[in-house]
Amino acid sequence: SCLAPIGQLKRMHQWKSKSGNEKENSNLGLFSYPVLMAADILLYKSTHVPVGHDQLQHIELTRDLTNLFNKRYNNDVFPLPESILTDTARIMSLRKPQEKMSKSDKMVNSRIDLTDSDDTIALKIRKAVTDSNSFLTHGLNERHGVRNLIDILSALTDTDKSTLIERYGGIEYFTRNLKSDTTDALIEHLKPIRNRYEDIISDRAYLNDILRNGSEKAKEIAEETMSDVHKVLGMSL
Repeated sequence: SCLAPIGQLKRMHQWKSKSGNEKENSNLGLFSYPVLMAADILLYKSTHVPVGHDQLQHIELTRDLTNLFNKRYNNDVFPLPESILTDTARIMSLRKPQEKMSKSDKMVNSRIDLTDSDDTIALKIRKAVTDSNSFLTHGLNERHGVRNLIDILSALTDTDKSTLIERYGGIEYFTRNLKSDTTDALIEHLKPIRNRYEDIISDRAYLNDILRNGSEKAKEIAEETMSDVHKVLGMSL
């Protein structure tokens, strides 16, 4: 945190969007979150970090802090982390398709949860915001809800977006077909994940073993990293 420039933290997109016009009344947790994220990444000397598009700026901050630390102490203690993005880096809200889908959104119908039942998925997609245009065209820039469903279906079925646009292009009231196909693809994709989750969550002994073993492994890596940092800082005993 002593290396993190306040000016750079103030430019973080999430800080500006979530604090809005109430920056003076916002809390330190929100402001310093990118620094804590960087600490989590660097503590385990992560080389690659899977993130959403909205987290890219935080990875850039982490890289800046890595370079600052390594240069200041003339040592390559921390590797320079790289971000990992999927082809569909950002999925938008089903209810407010100009905003990203978020698990913290108070509107449960705005998102698809991994544990949603088939019926819940179908209901959420049926209620997904689209528009009143009966036909699909290639000009989707202003049709945020339709574009979002196309993006979701494209990612789930590994189908090029232009192919999907051609598929639904000649169908009047195409959104019924698009929503039905998106629902089917989501159910097929998420059902094995949900089933595996239910198997794991019902086996408390197995779950506790995973948590304990993971904690021990993480502690070992963290202690080794902190030992390296202490040596560089001249703090080793």
